[in-house]
Amino acid sequence: MNKDMSVLLALELNNKDIISLCLTNKIFNKYVCENEFFWLQKIRKDFPEIKDIKKYGETYKEAYKVLSDKIYIEISVNIVKDEDEDEDEDEENYRKEINIGKVLGFDRKWDIKTIVENALNDFFERISLFGFYDVYMDGQRYCSFVKQTGLSYCLEEINEDTESIRVVLDTTEYIDENDEEDYQQYLDESFADSIKIYLEKL
Repeated sequence: MNKDMSVLLALELNNKDIISLCLTNKIFNKYVCENEFFWLQKIRKDFPEIKDIKKYGETYKEAYKVLSDKIYIEISVNIVKDEDEDEDEDEENYRKEINIGKVLGFDRKWDIKTIVENALNDFFERISLFGFYDVYMDGQRYCSFVKQTGLSYCLEEINEDTESIRVVLDTTEYIDENDEEDYQQYLDESFADSIKIYLEKL
């Protein structure tokens, strides 16, 4: 495996797999693990929102190790039929699912619970939908809340070991199917802005 192939492969791997290959392959170790320029490329690829890289470590390799902890946050919006609506209406028009997701890289020194809670609360303030929310952590349903009451108590168990959070919103507010793509883009951009606000405060 030559230098270019080693670097291209490593850019697509997670930190654990990179280190494993470096321990078993001298060429890979030379071109990847001992190559500071590779770690800079890896940080720029995986964490484009991070500007001041050096604050996370004395070397790019150390900085990547700190940043490589991630949490996946997914929002699912289910548009459901209002029981008060005319039963003759087309049921399909009232059941839609819109999904967005973001990977948030975090430093173990951060208060990850506060970052996630603030970003989600900011996002929920931006969107106009009201309804009933279910929160899942690492695939397990954790609790429920309504938008007006906030979700603080639903996030009590979040920590640096949490791998995924999924928030499912059931709402009866109708979105025309012709507007679904634009609405998904709106949700995605709003969520990205909400995360960015709190990353910039770190």
